[in-house]
Amino acid sequence: MFTFVIQFDNIMVTNIEYFYGLTLFGLILSCLFVAAVRWFHVCPPYKNNVKYYYPARTMVTLSFLSDAVLLPFVLNPLEPRAWLFTKTFIWVMLPLYGAQMSFCYFGTIRQWAGWKMPGRIIQTIVTVAMLVFWIWALWPGVNVNPDIIQSLKYVIIPTGFVCFVYCGWMWYWIYKQLKSTDEESFSNPEDFPSRLAVQALVLTMVMLVAVLPSVIIDSPVLMSLTFLVFMVFSIYLLIIILHPHRRPRQTDDADCEAVSRKKEDDATRCEADNFPIDAMLSEPNEPDERQMASEDNADDDKTHLSEEKITSIKEEIKHYVEDERQYLNQHLTMKEVAEHCSYGRTYVSFVFKNELDGFFNYVNRLRLAHADSYRMDHRLAGQEEIALASGFTSRQSYYSVRRRMGWK
Repeated sequence: MFTFVIQFDNIMVTNIEYFYGLTLFGLILSCLFVAAVRWFHVCPPYKNNVKYYYPARTMVTLSFLSDAVLLPFVLNPLEPRAWLFTKTFIWVMLPLYGAQMSFCYFGTIRQWAGWKMPGRIIQTIVTVAMLVFWIWALWPGVNVNPDIIQSLKYVIIPTGFVCFVYCGWMWYWIYKQLKSTDEESFSNPEDFPSRLAVQALVLTMVMLVAVLPSVIIDSPVLMSLTFLVFMVFSIYLLIIILHPHRRPRQTDDADCEAVSRKKEDDATRCEADNFPIDAMLSEPNEPDERQMASEDNADDDKTHLSEEKITSIKEEIKHYVEDERQYLNQHLTMKEVAEHCSYGRTYVSFVFKNELDGFFNYVNRLRLAHADSYRMDHRLAGQEEIALASGFTSRQSYYSVRRRMGWK
C-alpha cells in the first residue's frame, strides 16, 4: 500500500494520521460552530421568550461544546491513549447527548420531568469518568501498558451500552408521543412537533449506526469517514433547530389581554343565553357511515360497555367539554377529559371513537362552531383573535383544522 510521510521536527506523520487528524479537527470546528450559533443566535420573533421557544438551547450548546476536549489529540491522533479516548468519547457521549438533548426539548414541551433524575445521574457519572480518562490521556510521561488499555475496554464497553439503552428509552418515549398524537389524544395539531420528533429519531439512529463500525473496527480511515458524516449531520441539525417548532404563546401577543377579556365576556354571554352549541354543529346527530361501521364492529372490540354506561360516559364528557366549555382550552387532551370522568381512559376513548366521531373531531367541531359565533358577534375581530378565542393555538391551526374537517 502506497503511503507518504511528512517530517516535522523529527516527528513522522503518515498520510493516514494526517487525514485522521484533519477530519478530527474539522469535526471539532463544526461542533464549536454549532454551539456558538445555537447560543448567540436567536431569531428576532423569539428573543423575548428564549427559554420557552428553545428549552434545549443550553443542553445543545454544552453538548457540542464538549467536543473541544478532543482538540489536544489533533496533533498526535493515533497515539494509543489519544486513539482510545477518541473512540471512547464517540462511543459513550454521542448516545448520551443525543438522548439528553431530545429529552430536554420534547420533555419540556410535554411538561414531563421523568427523564431528569435518571439523565442527571447518568450524565454526572459518565462526565466524571470521562474527565478522569481525559486527564490520564494527556498526562505526560505515562507508560501505556497494553493490559491497562485492555482493562479500560472492559469498563468503556458496558458504559457505552448503558448510554445506548438510555438513548433507546428516549426513542421509545418519543415514539409513544408520536403514536398518541396519531391516535387523536390531542385536540390541536400544533401541540407536539411531530415532524421534528421524527427527524430527531432518524438523525440519532443514523449517527449511532454510523459510529458502531468505526468503534468496533480499529480503522483510522473508517473513523475519519465517520467524522465527515458527523460534520454534515451537525450542520443539518443546526439548520432544523434554528426554528423553535413551538406554537406562539398568547403572552407574546400584544392583544392577549384584550382577547382574554373578550373570551371571558363571550363565555359569560353564552352561559346567560344558553348558547345552543349542538345546533351549530354542521353534521347531524345521526351517525355517519364511519360511526355506523364502528358500531357494527363494536362487538369485536375488547372493551364491552352496556348502553347505560355508554350514555353515562357521553353525559360526563359533554358536561366537562361542552357545559364547562373546556373545548376552549387550547391544549385539551383526552387524558385530561378521562381524568374528569368516572371511567378510565380506555372507556372514554371507546366512547369518543364509536359515539362521538373521535376526540379530535368532536372537540374541534365545537371550536369551529364557537369561532363562527364569535365572528358574528365581533365583526371587527381579526382571524388571529377569533382563532385564539375559540380554543385554537394560532390562525394557522384554525385554518388547518377547518380544511381537515371540511368545514364550510
